[in-house]
Amino acid sequence: MSADRTLTTTSEYDTAGNPVEKSLPDGNASSTTTHSHNSRGLLPHRSERKQRDGRRLSRHQPSRNAFGHLLVGDLQEARFMTSDFTSLLGPKERFRPATSDSWQEIEKWVGRELPADYKELVDGYGDGVLLGHLFLPHPQGNDQLLTFMREEREFFHQSFAEHRHSLKELDPQWGNLVPWAYHDWNGDVCLLVPPDGDGEWAVALAYRQCPRIEVLEGGVTEFITTILGEGRLPNGWPGDRPRWQSIDGSPLI
Repeated sequence: MSADRTLTTTSEYDTAGNPVEKSLPDGNASSTTTHSHNSRGLLPHRSERKQRDGRRLSRHQPSRNAFGHLLVGDLQEARFMTSDFTSLLGPKERFRPATSDSWQEIEKWVGRELPADYKELVDGYGDGVLLGHLFLPHPQGNDQLLTFMREEREFFHQSFAEHRHSLKELDPQWGNLVPWAYHDWNGDVCLLVPPDGDGEWAVALAYRQCPRIEVLEGGVTEFITTILGEGRLPNGWPGDRPRWQSIDGSPLI
């Protein structure tokens, strides 16, 4: 299934593929980190880390930095939409949802129930790739979801520790952030930010090239609607790829 139009994005990298430092809203240059860099001075991709470990990988401050002209009001209006992923991705590609035991094990590790729209997305389209690069793990997929969450949370805490206090929304939830998707073009990680009390879950993006974190208003439905329905992508994410593809060799049907 291919996207019905070509999306465009503004790259943050020079012609050699190296990140270009840009000013953040406070006027400071993008920060850097010394945690686990590869030979190019960049944080390693998930595939690089898996290979290094001898394992194989099968394939808040809303601002203009992440999505160009993304405005808080746009996402606040989207908050009231239902999670109709079929309008963006077509009919569900996975005909059997993940087992209830799998979700229970994951939510026991998370420490609370995950948002329903996220679980709906995984049940229908997990173990797949959005726009050619955004990997969406599934509990019974090639890169099993709970293993993915554990490994990516550990890596995130090690690599972004110096950014913990940069956003007041993240600090109290630092140990509870839940990785849910991984972008293999540049190694960015999507995380779920638990609410305080009965509030709404949010989505955070951890940028690998020039390490920083952004917390976006709205949850998974709003995020998927923004990148697929409106074609507004985080800087550096290619958009001219199929909206959904199955990971090669997926055990799911």
